[in-house]
Amino acid sequence: MYRIPPHPSSGAQLDGAAYLPACLSSHLPVDLVVIMLGTNDLKAIYNRTPFRIALGAGHLIDLTNTLNGGVGTTYPNPKVLLICPPPLDEKIKEGPIFGPMFKGGVEKSRQLAPLYKEIAAAGGAEFLDAGSVINTDGIDGLHFSEDAQKKLAVAIAEKLKPIRQASK
Repeated sequence: MYRIPPHPSSGAQLDGAAYLPACLSSHLPVDLVVIMLGTNDLKAIYNRTPFRIALGAGHLIDLTNTLNGGVGTTYPNPKVLLICPPPLDEKIKEGPIFGPMFKGGVEKSRQLAPLYKEIAAAGGAEFLDAGSVINTDGIDGLHFSEDAQKKLAVAIAEKLKPIRQASK
């Protein structure tokens, strides 16, 4: 039986928020930031609630919204598109590795979309629920098939068109 190992990280190694301001500042000007995260936060080892996961996405929106031109510049803050990942598929529970790793994750993943939508609105970000377009139809219940990746790419491109037009 697979056992979840002790958590190997303690800090910035897996925290995008620790690096995001420096990354954005080093690439200025940036017009748009697309954020899609939360699936790995569903791992049992992190013991995060859907609300806390959504707050993590909101923190990244806030960091982007408060970049204020980066270091010594006056560039406008980038627009943000927050994408909620699709819910995990039930078949993940059957996997010998991902089953225990994501114990309780299927149920939590189904609660993310409305929370992400609220967080995006509060942060002035655009929102896309990937679960309204695709599902985690890959072999393991976690990842996307090639077809799902194509469908998601089309949905993102469609969502970006009005955002890009508004920034011109």
